[in-house]
Amino acid sequence: MKRIPFIYAVNTTLTALGSDSKQLDIAADSEFELRKITSAQTGDFTVQFVDPEVGKLSNIAIYNRNLAGKDNYYGPGEIEEPHVFARRSSITVDFVDLSNAGNTVQLALHGFKIKR
Repeated sequence: MKRIPFIYAVNTTLTALGSDSKQLDIAADSEFELRKITSAQTGDFTVQFVDPEVGKLSNIAIYNRNLAGKDNYYGPGEIEEPHVFARRSSITVDFVDLSNAGNTVQLALHGFKIKR
């Protein structure tokens, strides 16, 4: 088994109090072990992840400050028990703006590609 450090990123631009749903496609060549989440944004938002193999990864959408930290560059949002996404899976990432203004967001999922 080979572990390669890797970051998947998701970008979105939200309108005031708007929402958006993005698909994050895991590469076909490896699984992805999620270790931490960081973000940069111009305002507050909530986010919810849906893994097609297990469903929602939280019972409700998570406030960005609870997910990854407190300032414009949030982090590190360490994952106590790593989550492994299957190769070729398509993760749904649902965003909702809380800032009541335009909001540019990038979430970065830090971890390892796992090649078996």
